[in-house]
Amino acid sequence: AAAGLPRILVVQDTTSLNYSTRCHTQDLGAIAGHHKQGLRGLHTHTLLALRLDGLPLGLLHQITYARPFDQPSAEARRWDDFEAKESVRWRDTLRAGHGAFTQLPEAQRPGLIDIADRECDIHEVLAEPRGARDSFVIRCNYDRTLAEGRHAYEQIAAAACLGRRQIDVPRVDKKPARLAEIAYRAIRVQIDPHCRNRPERKSIDLTLVEVREDNPPPDCTPLLWRLWTLERVETLEQAIEIARLYALRWRIEDFHLTLKEGCRVEDLQLENADRLQRAIVLYSIVAVRVLALRELARHTPDVPCTCALTDRQWHVLWVRIHQHQRQPKPIDEPPTIRQAVLWIGRLGGHLNRKGDGMPGVKTLWRG
Repeated sequence: AAAGLPRILVVQDTTSLNYSTRCHTQDLGAIAGHHKQGLRGLHTHTLLALRLDGLPLGLLHQITYARPFDQPSAEARRWDDFEAKESVRWRDTLRAGHGAFTQLPEAQRPGLIDIADRECDIHEVLAEPRGARDSFVIRCNYDRTLAEGRHAYEQIAAAACLGRRQIDVPRVDKKPARLAEIAYRAIRVQIDPHCRNRPERKSIDLTLVEVREDNPPPDCTPLLWRLWTLERVETLEQAIEIARLYALRWRIEDFHLTLKEGCRVEDLQLENADRLQRAIVLYSIVAVRVLALRELARHTPDVPCTCALTDRQWHVLWVRIHQHQRQPKPIDEPPTIRQAVLWIGRLGGHLNRKGDGMPGVKTLWRG
C-alpha cells in the first residue's frame, strides 16, 4: 500500500489491556505501575502506517509484553543501561518499521516520518540514524540543554513569531467549543547531551517548533505544543504543516479505541499471554481495516468502494442488504464507499436517521 508514495507517517504508541478478571490466565503482568499489583494485563506497542492525509495504510509492527510486578521505580531505573530499559521499545519499533521497507526497490520506498508523543522524547530515538528522506515529529518532554548552554524552552520563547492563525477548539468536558489564536515559532538548535552517565551520546541538530495560545480565555488551559523535528522550518506554512502532521498522531488513539471498544479484545478469555498476543495481532489487523473504512467514508465519500473492498466483498454485501426484496435489481457499478459503509453500519445496528451521522468504529466492527 505504501510502495511508490513520496512519504508516509509511521505512528507508534502503547496501550494497556486489562485482564484482571481473568483469574486463571497465566503470564500476565502489572498494568498500573509497580505499586498497584492488583491490576493484571498486557501492554501492546503498535506502529501504524498512515498516508499524509491520515488514512490508515496498515500495521507495520507490534509487540505485546507483560510488565514485571516487581519492577523497580522509574527513579531507581533512571541510570540503567538503555538496552535493558522498557523504553528501548520505542527505538526497536522504529528500527523494525524502517526495516520493513528494505524489500522494496529504492525508487518505490517512501520517506518515513516518525510521529510520537512525549514518552518518545528519548535521546537515543532522536539520534537514531535515518535515511535522507526520513524525518520525525516528536513532542517534547524535556527542556533540553543546548550547545550554547541555554535551555530549549527559554530559547524558543525568545524567538520571533512566524505568524498567527485561528483554530477551532472542540468542546471538552463542560467547557464550550471556542476559537483560539495560535502563535507559531521555530528555531534550529543543537542539543548538548550534557550527561556524564551517558558518554556515548552525541550532539544532535534539530528544529524546535512551538505552537502556543498566548491569550487563552479565563479558566482555560492554554494550548501548547513543543515539537522536535528534523525538518527545516522557516515559514509560517511550514510550522503549520509540522503541527498538522503531529495532530495525525491521534489516529493511533482511534486505533486503540477500535481495538478495545470495537473489537473488544479485553473480553478475550484465553489460557495464557501467548495466546492472547496471537489474538491481539489478528484483531489489530481488523481494527486498522475498520478505522480505514471510517476515514474513507468521511474524507472521500464518493469514490467507488473498490478502494477498500474487493468485487466479491461488495457483491456479497449488496446481496445481504437486498435479500428481502422480492426482485432485487442487479447492480453493475460498485457503490460509493459512503454507501458501502452505511450498509456495513446497517448490519451493525446503525439506523441512518437524519441526525445519526456516519457509523462509528463500534458499529462498523459489529457489521
